[in-house]
Amino acid sequence: MKTLALAVFILATVHCFAQDLQCLSPSRFYIPAYKANWFKATEHCNSLGMRLAVITTAEDNFHIIEAIKSSSIYNETRTQVWIAGSDLAQKGEFIWQPTGTWFSYTRWMPGQPDNAGGIEHCTEIRHIPALDVHWLWNDLYCADLHNFVCENAAPRRVVP
Repeated sequence: MKTLALAVFILATVHCFAQDLQCLSPSRFYIPAYKANWFKATEHCNSLGMRLAVITTAEDNFHIIEAIKSSSIYNETRTQVWIAGSDLAQKGEFIWQPTGTWFSYTRWMPGQPDNAGGIEHCTEIRHIPALDVHWLWNDLYCADLHNFVCENAAPRRVVP
């Protein structure tokens, strides 16, 4: 049993380094210390075998916020982070890009999503205390550069 536990730990460590992560065990979330547009963020997460974070429950939202707050990108004055939602496929219908499912849980800022200027189609989590915005969602121009949250997702079983 101890041999199996050691093997799992070693594989997890190798997996983390293979993903260019600084970790000793696999974690649900990975928040790179650089900014990217929404498309590049999606591509980066996918290249790691992960996905841009999907939030389907208040519990998911809480865990993502905690991961952000404990990461090197957190700034108590202003933090903006891409998540996997967009209405790129159908204007006004926000879906989670990795799963193709509609939003069943949301934490939109008041008046959002608003597609300001007709160009806001990607979803961010925003924390700007000076504006009384505390970890709420906003639609934003997908080409803007922000930090982002990748997540390990349980593989889905495909039924033939």
